[in-house]
Amino acid sequence: MKKVVVAVENLSMSNPFTVFDLEQTYVLDMQILDKSYLKLQQLWHPDRFINGSTEEKEKAQTETVSLNQAYQTLKNPVLRAKVLLNLFFPGVVGAPNPETLEDQFSLQENLASLSEADKIRELHVAIRERIKGVEESFEKDLKDKNIRAFQEYFVLKFLYKIHEDISHKLYGFH
Repeated sequence: MKKVVVAVENLSMSNPFTVFDLEQTYVLDMQILDKSYLKLQQLWHPDRFINGSTEEKEKAQTETVSLNQAYQTLKNPVLRAKVLLNLFFPGVVGAPNPETLEDQFSLQENLASLSEADKIRELHVAIRERIKGVEESFEKDLKDKNIRAFQEYFVLKFLYKIHEDISHKLYGFH
């Protein structure tokens, strides 16, 4: 196998957006992310370094792990939002406000009380619509460097969790 020498920054030292040369924004083109991931995965895959030195093999392994972590982070909307908050507001720590917590409790109670598949599906659709709205607000507030993005993050985190819970409950009806 031909020895491959590549001049690429250490992926493990980068934020996930720079790994894939993407703008630091919440809304991503997932096809571009996927293509970039596959290209870098081919470049750093440990099999390409099977005849390389121990150092090259270790570097390929480290870079592949970092690449996979960066990819999984950007594919997950909640993790992507968290990374963006850390990038846009370094050192700032937020907490959900009481209204957010009350809303979460109310939605959880609502879901627990539903037993008809049609009603659960309606809630599922309503949550998906809320997610879209919160994502739009989050993106705007992030661009404006508005600290409200933290509250939207907490809402988004919960909405994705309840969306997942609803999906699990729906599968019980099939």
